[in-house]
Amino acid sequence: MKIQYETKTCGRCGGSGEYSYNQINGTRCFGCGGSGKSLSVNGKKAKAAVEAFLLSNFGVAAELCVPGVQVRMSGLKGWGSPKSVVVETVSRASSNGVASPPYVTFGFVNSAGREWACSVFSGDVVQTRPTSEQFASLVVPFAKGFKGAVISE
Repeated sequence: MKIQYETKTCGRCGGSGEYSYNQINGTRCFGCGGSGKSLSVNGKKAKAAVEAFLLSNFGVAAELCVPGVQVRMSGLKGWGSPKSVVVETVSRASSNGVASPPYVTFGFVNSAGREWACSVFSGDVVQTRPTSEQFASLVVPFAKGFKGAVISE
């Protein structure tokens, strides 16, 4: 099963996926990431509610993660939406003697076989991936309660 969210034609680019040129992204539209579609109002509400549900039910403190756990990472350049990755290494450190909370660095390999690392502050909550049974019995019924969520097989 998969949860998708209601979309609409991107108001910035009119559905073409292209907008004004810049040296970093060329003509790719920032509003839709080049897809020509953006979330509708109902889609945004449904996505926010489902992501909050996932974090509250499957979140764990970063410092409790161990190698082998599968977590969702967002903000990875070129990956777009959050992706699930299997943590291969976990290191804990303070930031160069500066008075700040210690952080946790997760090492993992992406689908192209490249090694990546992502750091979060100790105490931050990261979302672990629910099993397929948990997804079907908990997440999908929750998502069905929102007008902007579309459930597909």
